[in-house]
Amino acid sequence: MSHNKQLDALLSRVRMAADDAKDEKGFDPVFSMLRDFQRDVGPLKYDNSAKWYVCGALGALGAAFTLAWFVSPGLQQGLGEAAYIVMGAFGLAVLVMLGVIGTANSAFDEISDLIFEKDVSFDNRLTAATSRSW
Repeated sequence: MSHNKQLDALLSRVRMAADDAKDEKGFDPVFSMLRDFQRDVGPLKYDNSAKWYVCGALGALGAAFTLAWFVSPGLQQGLGEAAYIVMGAFGLAVLVMLGVIGTANSAFDEISDLIFEKDVSFDNRLTAATSRSW
């Protein structure tokens, strides 16, 4: 199983354990799972190397197309205004890949926020209350 799939499985287990925590000691299994994963599998971050390669390839293809369009009058005449659409598509694809890479570790932020909020509630002896709509 790839590192990213193992990390997804870990984060699912960690989220369930954090949700189930009834007090601060309930976080012990969460931290134990994270330490064990780091020791046995590897770093607690996604491997985005394939995404970076795709991003680089899209950027290189877009740059090559743009350069070819500028130096080839035949290509300019043949494609006309459609060339701008192609260049924009390459640019948009690169931006999408950068967005995917940038948000890859957001699951860690969500779990961290969950643990923090529950820990604050435990420290202050707060419990969740349901609200009624009138």
